[in-house]
Amino acid sequence: MTALASGGESLISRGELVEIGGDFRVPEVMAASGTAPGRMGTTNRTRLSDYVKAINDRTRLIMRVHPSDYRIVGFTSIS
Repeated sequence: MTALASGGESLISRGELVEIGGDFRVPEVMAASGTAPGRMGTTNRTRLSDYVKAINDRTRLIMRVHPSDYRIVGFTSIS
């Protein structure tokens, strides 16, 4: 993230702002790399249109967190 997004913004779904393994939190990793999180969507649902609306001149990358170490259950969706 430091090489690709430092000084800019990285888009991430609110539902992916998680703590993994009890040791690292995604927002803290983003901050340490010098990128600001551009949050969009809701905790349980993020649509493609949310990403499209959020992209701006400061956007450097779109971040996705693989749900291998966490799971949100219930009425959720990412499209």
